[in-house]
Amino acid sequence: MKKFRIVILSFLFGVAPVFAQQGTGTIMGYVYGSDSITAVPFASVWIDFNGDVIGVKSDYNGKYKLSAIQPGVYNLHSSAIMEGKTQASGVNVYAESIAKHDLYLPGNDTLATVIVSGDPLIKLEHIETIPLSDIQNSPNIQDPKRMLSNRSSEVKVSPNGELIIRGSRPGDVVYFVDGVKQTNMQSVPGVSINSMSVYTGGIPAKYGDTTGGVVILNTKSYFDLYYAWKASQN
Repeated sequence: MKKFRIVILSFLFGVAPVFAQQGTGTIMGYVYGSDSITAVPFASVWIDFNGDVIGVKSDYNGKYKLSAIQPGVYNLHSSAIMEGKTQASGVNVYAESIAKHDLYLPGNDTLATVIVSGDPLIKLEHIETIPLSDIQNSPNIQDPKRMLSNRSSEVKVSPNGELIIRGSRPGDVVYFVDGVKQTNMQSVPGVSINSMSVYTGGIPAKYGDTTGGVVILNTKSYFDLYYAWKASQN
């Protein structure tokens, strides 16, 4: 029995160093740019391990550290925007040790230009804008609602003088005069309008919850009136 205990103790103490050796290692170093001097911050650094990717980002000084790596031989990769990418092959990692390896990116200061052509799939906004020159020359300058209806086939004027946009019910249209929400624009004379726009669809959320459309009026400021008067004197 005593001999049996000695055999067990010998076995345990004999294999303990073997298990202790099954530790992990570390890969660390710096990432530099194409001049081999300037550190590259926030570069991606990674290795492939049994199909999995183990990676980190370099810090502000370009330093990186990959920890808890199983002993073996790895291909070390790095990439960064505007700096390109690189690979270091055959990096040896040993248990309980640090493999120091600096990476040098080749530099790539050319960004690819992507040109997207064609019509968008979804037109987010449907807006008709009448500039000041058209307002001044319009025969309906005294009737802004009629002016809008003549500019867009989606805008109509009801018999009682209310705007109807895309078949909406009378009273559903919202008006903003110099940024102030109003229920109508009867009190705004046409000669005082500096610009006028109407949303017939895709109404931005900042104009509130309405399905009838939005009319935006910007009136002339004192300076606009002064310069117009001054120009008429010449």
